[in-house]
Amino acid sequence: ASVWNTDSAPDFTDNDALATYGWLLGEALNAETRLIAVSGAGITHNFETPPDASTTLPQLYPHLHRDLGAPNDWSWQPDLILIHLGSNDFTDPVPSGADFQAAYVRFLAEVRQYNPDARIVVIQPFGIFEGSLPVFPEHIRGAVEARRAAGDERIWYVDTRGWLGEGDFSDMAHPNARGHRRAAEQLLPFIREITSWMPSE
Repeated sequence: ASVWNTDSAPDFTDNDALATYGWLLGEALNAETRLIAVSGAGITHNFETPPDASTTLPQLYPHLHRDLGAPNDWSWQPDLILIHLGSNDFTDPVPSGADFQAAYVRFLAEVRQYNPDARIVVIQPFGIFEGSLPVFPEHIRGAVEARRAAGDERIWYVDTRGWLGEGDFSDMAHPNARGHRRAAEQLLPFIREITSWMPSE
């Protein structure tokens, strides 16, 4: 996800990926960081788009370039993957919780297939309406629990409810720069705990 610097509809001049919590965590830990963000993409369908008209993130994930369909080069392997998904699915047509969870389980299995040794951290979306309305919390947690029950012991769920609130969003769903800083501050101790990485000096 990127930071919107205005409250208007985003374009490239209104975004700053270097202000996002993922990049800030990489800077704090002196880690090589790669950000993957596809505007509007979801797990079951894209933002306010029917499933049969959506090219979802699970469909895009194996490819290096989403418009060309070129396969990714998986010789570069991350040590840690942060996943923050579900808000775009939480728009019309909203899937059932069961369908969303099943699709999320399949996506997590896909991510594991391509990244066999990575630590995978699934982050509960920060919510909509400035964090007041949670996005599929039971089902995202359930997807992680299902993967752990299937034998994947290097995957974790992080409940972020209550982390961000009024003043932390540039609209009703996207964190602003302050919100991203607060999210990075909250995530840093957990990332250190599961990796033993220390913040850079």
